[in-house]
Amino acid sequence: MGIGGINLISIFKNTFFILTVVFLIIQSSCASPAPKKDIALELQQEEEGARSAFGLGEQYYSKGDNELAIIAFKNFVSKYPNSRLIDDAYLRIGDVYLSKREYENAAVYYKKIVEMLPRTDLFSEARYKLGICSFELKRTDDALLLLSEEAKLPHPSDRKASINKYLSEIYIIKKDYLLSVKALTSALNETADESEKSRQRNRIKGIIEEYFDSSLLREITKTYPGAFPSDIALIKLIKTYIKSGDYVNAEASAKDFIASFPKHEFVPEANRLLKEIKEKPKIGRLKIGAILPLTGRLSTFGKDIQDGINLAISEHNEKKGEEPIMLIIKDSEGVPEKAVKSMEELANVDKVMAVIGPVSNKEVEAAAKGLDTLEMPAITPSAYAINLPKMSKYLFRNALTNELQAKAVVEYAINKLNLKRFVVIHPDDAYGTELKDFFTKEVVRLNGEIIHIETFGLEDVDFGGQMERIKEADLKKYGTFETTMSQKEEGKVVTVYKPGFDAVFIPAEYNKIVLIAPQLALHDIKGVTMLGTNGWNSNDLIQLGERYVDGSIFVDSFFIDSPRPIVKDFVKRYRFKYEADPTFLSAQAYDTAKILIKIFKEGAANSKDVNEALFKIKDFDGVTGRTSFDQDGEVQKNLFMIKVRRNKFIEVN
Repeated sequence: MGIGGINLISIFKNTFFILTVVFLIIQSSCASPAPKKDIALELQQEEEGARSAFGLGEQYYSKGDNELAIIAFKNFVSKYPNSRLIDDAYLRIGDVYLSKREYENAAVYYKKIVEMLPRTDLFSEARYKLGICSFELKRTDDALLLLSEEAKLPHPSDRKASINKYLSEIYIIKKDYLLSVKALTSALNETADESEKSRQRNRIKGIIEEYFDSSLLREITKTYPGAFPSDIALIKLIKTYIKSGDYVNAEASAKDFIASFPKHEFVPEANRLLKEIKEKPKIGRLKIGAILPLTGRLSTFGKDIQDGINLAISEHNEKKGEEPIMLIIKDSEGVPEKAVKSMEELANVDKVMAVIGPVSNKEVEAAAKGLDTLEMPAITPSAYAINLPKMSKYLFRNALTNELQAKAVVEYAINKLNLKRFVVIHPDDAYGTELKDFFTKEVVRLNGEIIHIETFGLEDVDFGGQMERIKEADLKKYGTFETTMSQKEEGKVVTVYKPGFDAVFIPAEYNKIVLIAPQLALHDIKGVTMLGTNGWNSNDLIQLGERYVDGSIFVDSFFIDSPRPIVKDFVKRYRFKYEADPTFLSAQAYDTAKILIKIFKEGAANSKDVNEALFKIKDFDGVTGRTSFDQDGEVQKNLFMIKVRRNKFIEVN
């Protein structure tokens, strides 16, 4: 009962409490309403407080006391977030941070204004300054979007000039050099200060000198006829045409310059050049185009190829009695779309008879699609992807491929060294897998035998597991254990593994070879020949690999220390001209240009003639060996076999 009684009392108390609360609520709802607050008065009081707080920040700001200004404005924002002056406060805070070059902090407050709805009167100002912050923070895409929108609005001249100066620098980063010059020229036209005008003119001149090829230069002359910077473009065009031997266009450009800018300081020099040009043999029929990545991440490769082509053409043009050949180069920047555009310009505008390039696999794949329509023969001196030439009857390749390397290594190993049994250790990537496949296929074709295949990761440094698996597989076939006297402990007999295979093929870069070679010896895999690809061709292989790589053999398309007279002469002339050593890309490009020169000299009159002649090239003797093209335009070469002997590379074929 005690427990039951307690429960009844609790229930009663709770019920009474609830009824009391309900009664009070009802009474409250029936009572007379409380007097209303004067909202207008409170708003007025709040605005006065807001204006006072904002005014304090303005006082500090006008005095240049930035630290106190920020504190005051931030205090205002915190206390009056709904004030009509909130966007002004954001702008002031952003401006203070901008003046201190604290772009990240400034961007936060400008962005608040830009995102406010409805838009405030300060939207445009904030967007402009947010664009500046984005540029300084290297958020190029954001800066371009913000400032491009601002450029569409009517602004005072100084603001227009500022916007376009930023846009010009953004376009340079984007590698759109034509738009960069156009933007900076717009800024120049809005600038009143003469010293600033002079700086802008010099900047425009610098951009044109550094980045513009002949097609961009011609575009400038069309866009600004008879006005700056057309004069700068014409001057460079004249010099460019003279350098390439295109005296017809050089003469036309010089005459255009003199007519368009009769009072220009360059006119006397233009007249002098014009007189010299008229005495030169006119060129225009024999033209070679080149599509190379002279800027961008592949620019080093593009420069090597350019140097090889230039050397071949300059050698030809310097010979008396030879019809000069003009070289027109387009910068693809390594971008497939620009390679396509460049190919179209070379065919339709420049009217070249053949093109060297593009360089990368993706560029070639993109450009190849239009070659049949353009009827333009193109020879890539570098792209190595499988079956590329099959994409067009106008596409050829004069480059080292993985298939060529594998075939050359296997043929030399089996036919010259009489090696029959092979192990393969390859990197677990597309390059290594492709070479492994070509190698094993060729070994089988020539009646050799693959004993075992191992892979390794690109970050691997310990290859002990691979070595043990190789030995295990070999012992099941031809490998044996032999007893011999220990070389370390006199009189002791030891059991030593003796490989049953003849060679190990390692298609990797030299930095992996110098790690793998000592571990082969460590695991008693001795007396076998190490075979490799052109990734081995570095003096670091000898320096780091030491005795462990002695006797190794690898393949390449070019060997700078070859005793062949044609190679020695090429290396000598290349070093004299460029004060640098040629690379295999320079050599392949040189040979490609020499092949085209040979075809020109044999009477090719147009691009179709060149295309037909390329299929007939057989055993062209060049610095990269004897070159032929098959029915698909694929290169056939006898490559250089290079051996490590006593800390030197020597040619063995």
